Formats: sequence, C-alpha cells, structure tokens
Amino acid sequence: MNKRLFKNYILDKKFQGKLILFFFLVNILTIASLYFASFRFFVGFVHKGVEVGIPKGHIFYQFIDTLKSDMDLLFLQGAIFSTFLVTLGGLMISHKMAGPLYRLKKEFKQMNQQGELHKITFRKNDAMEDFQKDLSELCDKVNK
Repeated sequence: MNKRLFKNYILDKKFQGKLILFFFLVNILTIASLYFASFRFFVGFVHKGVEVGIPKGHIFYQFIDTLKSDMDLLFLQGAIFSTFLVTLGGLMISHKMAGPLYRLKKEFKQMNQQGELHKITFRKNDAMEDFQKDLSELCDKVNK
C-alpha cells in the first residue's frame, strides 16, 4: 500500500486509531485465551502421563513436547495472520465511518462560512446512509 493511498484511508487519526486499537486488543485477548486453552490441553496430557505412571524422560513426554512446539508455531502463524486481517479490517471499517464524519465537518464549516444549508452527500457504501437522508431532509425544511 503506497503512502498516499494509506493517507487517504486515515481521515480522523484519533477516531480511527481508537477503533483500530479496540479491534487489535480484542484480537490479542482472543489469541491469548485460545493459546491458554492450547497450553492447558498439553499440560493435561503431561498430567495424564504422570497419573498413569509413565516415568519422566519417557518418549511420551518428548512426543507431547514436539506436538506442543508444532502447535505453538502454527498458533503463532495464525495469530500473525489474524492480527493482520483484524487490523486491515479495522482500518477499512473505520474509514467507512470516518468518511461521513469528515464530510460533515467539511460541509458544516462551508455552510457556516456561506450562511446557508445545502444537501449533504456521502460516498457510496459509507456508513450512516440513513443519517445522510435525514440530514438532507432537515436542510430542505430549513431552507424553505
């Protein structure tokens, strides 16, 4: 993604940063809880081995360690991919929300300078389409 294109996706750093951070933190908490479950799963195997009397140093424990190492690597790869997707998704969703807010700020500033209200339009597929319609109807009523 080139710098200019990325810059076009960040319309409101504070708002979008908070939203992306929220998605990122939820993703990290989910990853941590799933990793904890995986860790407990393998610890449970070791405890079962001890319970049935398998001596320490037995190949069973080496096998469990190998499986856990393989699982950790897969888990790390999945966590990186998931974090990338969630962050990118957060950027895209926040852009769809920040766009109308950016447009409103710009339009309100222009209306304030000109002293008149006019219809406001958002980009196709932006969030808050209903809000745009209601606001346009309000502008029409005020201008009558």
